[in-house]
Amino acid sequence: MVTVALAALNVLVFLFGAAVPAGDAAALAVGLFTHSGVAHLLFNVLFLWIFGDNVEDRLGRGALAFCYLACGTVGSLVQSSLGDAAGPAIGASAAIAGVVGAYFVLLPQSKVLILVPVPVSLMEIPAVFFLAMFGMLQFLNFVVMPTATRIDSSPAASLAGLALAFAGGALVSAIRRRPVVW
Repeated sequence: MVTVALAALNVLVFLFGAAVPAGDAAALAVGLFTHSGVAHLLFNVLFLWIFGDNVEDRLGRGALAFCYLACGTVGSLVQSSLGDAAGPAIGASAAIAGVVGAYFVLLPQSKVLILVPVPVSLMEIPAVFFLAMFGMLQFLNFVVMPTATRIDSSPAASLAGLALAFAGGALVSAIRRRPVVW
């Protein structure tokens, strides 16, 4: 439920945009749902969808919402304090990095079921593959092509924010973890 709401907020903020003054607390909040383009939005929402529902099942709705908001905020503040950007620019990616970090503490050996189009079949892929894909896409987005994301901050500041957000999600799940009941 929270995963769906967070994904919907990401899409709505992208579709309708947000005119919030830079440096304002409202800009930080809106930044947790802001993306630089359609591909950035689609990949982030895909990773939120893949990992968020499992984190929500294991930690609960409130803990998932806290993880998303806290990790996004921490990542944004680290990025903006280390970089030269006028305001946070990695909020949504940092928030989702936190959810991914929580997932990998909770389910490190899990697999993700994907649909393979040709030939049409289902395949189980180790979740760590998607962690690597998430990391690679964030690296491309914030380091290789930072102008595509309109970030004035240094790539190191962006990566530091993402890394701390990932670690924050791992910490939240380690603290909040509860036994799995099947």
